[in-house]
Amino acid sequence: MVPVALPWRGSTVIRCGRRWAELERYIPHQKPEPTFNSYLWLFESMGTLHRVLAAYEGSVPRSLAATYGPPDTLRRWLSVTQAAVQSDDEATSVALLLRWLVNQLRQQWLPASRLPQQFIHGDVRLGNVCQDNQGQTIYFDFGFLAYRPRVHGLAYALAFMVLALDLHQTPAEFAWESVTWLVEAYEDAAYWRLTEEERRALVPYTAAVPLFAAALDGFSNDPVSQLLSRLPFLRLSEWLLAHPEAMRR
Repeated sequence: MVPVALPWRGSTVIRCGRRWAELERYIPHQKPEPTFNSYLWLFESMGTLHRVLAAYEGSVPRSLAATYGPPDTLRRWLSVTQAAVQSDDEATSVALLLRWLVNQLRQQWLPASRLPQQFIHGDVRLGNVCQDNQGQTIYFDFGFLAYRPRVHGLAYALAFMVLALDLHQTPAEFAWESVTWLVEAYEDAAYWRLTEEERRALVPYTAAVPLFAAALDGFSNDPVSQLLSRLPFLRLSEWLLAHPEAMRR
């Protein structure tokens, strides 16, 4: 078993205006600083969590939202986003870039049916994987828990790691060779190795994370501002899709 924050007083969510809020019993904890060593620990912790979740044979409620969408799903959402920003020329240009990137993603995508799947957390990042006062790993926020390709969990964590660590570098300047160490830390803790197809999928699945977020902006309260703010994240997708071997050195 792994330590997790449990529902508070038997409730899991409450309504907050037009939104849902998840309820969890508070556990004193510290969020690790965003350093490479913290992310090495994060990937090791994710491997441990995946190993435990792989043995789970029960069912879970369908999540109210998701952090995962294949290219065809993104294209459907993108139609809403393009319509929502059509009054702003700059946002319209970003939406056109987004559509082009989704088409590029589709050419490199490996469908879930070709990849190992299991229950995964869905939102592994610093803040949701922390340490208590004794240094024990604590896992929070299982609101996105779902049966997915397990490589999506790694890809999601990688995308937000690069966003946190790039320090205004371009994607080309990022130390992509370090991904090998992260994957090895994950594999050692999970007690399995990624398949060859999972290794191929790691780049497009990582590139999909910024595209997923941007494609949903048409459903937000301020689509124009939201989409414009995504541009640096979309540049990560653009670079990765142009360099499919980036994480296999």
